Amino acid sequence: PDIGQILLRFREHKFVICGDIQKMFCQTGVSEDHRKFQLFLWRSCDPTIEPKLFAMKVLMFGVTSSPFLSGQTVKKHAERTDISERYPEASEKVQEDLYVDDFLGGGETEDHVIQLHCQLIGFFNEGGWRITKFASNSDTVMKSIRPEDRLPGIIVDFDKGEEYQMTSTLGCNWDTSSDKYLIN
Repeated sequence: PDIGQILLRFREHKFVICGDIQKMFCQTGVSEDHRKFQLFLWRSCDPTIEPKLFAMKVLMFGVTSSPFLSGQTVKKHAERTDISERYPEASEKVQEDLYVDDFLGGGETEDHVIQLHCQLIGFFNEGGWRITKFASNSDTVMKSIRPEDRLPGIIVDFDKGEEYQMTSTLGCNWDTSSDKYLIN
């Protein structure tokens, strides 16, 4: 997906939500047939012993193809009939609004965004992933999210005027209380 298009679509919504798939590569399994492409040698930091050959069962961090492979895995998951029937909006949105492990989406009402959040949780759980670190420009949406799933440092009550921490969405600073992007 095009990062610019994702950011533009994100800004089209009155109410938005973003989240992060926790340890995406480590949660994306590799089929047994393809593990032969993820071999590595290990000798427990002891140069005196012969290294042993291992195969990774999940995507390797730092490998050029891992972002593509994780994205394709999510796309295939979204295309499954049973998944798209249970989570229709999440299945559609993740194909358009997911950039590697970051989801940015929204809707025109807070209730719509809350429903999207619930669908995203179910969608990713069924695929073996956990989406977390949610942020929104709506305190109503934020209050509907379990505290442990909120982005650390996000203040839920926007009316209190407390010191507010910025969040970053796809590398851009976003002040969720004023709903503005800030470029340094």
